[in-house]
Amino acid sequence: MTLNMPDVTIALENVVKRFGNVTAVDGVRLDITRGEFLAVMGPSGCGKTTLLRMIAGLEQPTSGSIVIDGQRVNDVKPWRRGTPLVWQSFALFPHLDVAGNVGFGLRMQRVPKAERERRVQKALSMVSLDGYGKRRIDELSGGQMQRVGIARATVLDPKVLLLDEPMGALDAKIGRTMQGELRRLHTELGITFVYVTHNQSEALALASRIVVMDGGQIKQVGEPTDVYRRPQNRFVAEFVGTNNVFSGTVVRASENLLHIDTPQGVFTALEPEQCHKTTGDRVSFAVNADRVHTQDVGNEAPNKAHGTIRAIETMGWATTVSLELPDGYELRFSQSEREMGMLQHKIGGEVGVYWESEAAFVMPEG
Repeated sequence: MTLNMPDVTIALENVVKRFGNVTAVDGVRLDITRGEFLAVMGPSGCGKTTLLRMIAGLEQPTSGSIVIDGQRVNDVKPWRRGTPLVWQSFALFPHLDVAGNVGFGLRMQRVPKAERERRVQKALSMVSLDGYGKRRIDELSGGQMQRVGIARATVLDPKVLLLDEPMGALDAKIGRTMQGELRRLHTELGITFVYVTHNQSEALALASRIVVMDGGQIKQVGEPTDVYRRPQNRFVAEFVGTNNVFSGTVVRASENLLHIDTPQGVFTALEPEQCHKTTGDRVSFAVNADRVHTQDVGNEAPNKAHGTIRAIETMGWATTVSLELPDGYELRFSQSEREMGMLQHKIGGEVGVYWESEAAFVMPEG
């Protein structure tokens, strides 16, 4: 069956995958656009890797359809889909040298030797491994092995490149280097990347669009800024970014402003157009830690809180402070290294904070 969807590389149509009594993927519907860099993220066991394996053809859907370039591929063998998978564990052949690993798929396709060698050298050059063709796999670093895995996939001229937590086995410094390499490769190749990760910083840095999954279902799809700043439900708000999530009852609605009574106090938040909340409705809203500020004397901001510092987490360029409010709620706020030095916050110290109403995002799904 061929479908006419010129701008869609992959269409997932109500895809379900069950393993016995366990539903790993539960009715996923998603169109993946040609040439985009899509990141699928979520906690362990959310179904993201199972979804990737079904696209690759390594798992068969229990129900639903997987469509690639307009063709339903549920029964198409993995090597005929044009969707090679780059593994977290590298999955290289130790008995073959680098060139042998990269050219393995071409050899299986019976590509002539001269053409095979030309394409292998081009693929190695693309991942900055010129001159490494004769190296043994055990002579490579982790980052180099991951580059070999990527070259082995891209040498096949795929329609889609699938990546399953490709940074998971790398240390932080090499991982940052590989992020730049992947961004460059995506630009040069111009093909669709589908990237599975549990690391939100990777997804936010690399992706043009993000899918957040939990319990086998998609919880939100959007551009990185939308997912980070405008979570659609409590799960996304708590999983992505460093959000403070409050829940309460609307006590007054005036124009586009909601006054919300929570256990931590009465706060105000802008009401998104699609919410249509009124007095008495239960709502939840999120305020990211970088939108919370230490309170200046005489500050008239409508949303104020006061508490005791319980933890300080320094990441070099920024510091996140955990503030225990009187009811026990842990509120987090972020400051630059310079601000922390000026204010001299210490564990056990008291501090007041505030945020603007515009920084509070009311979640449509509560």
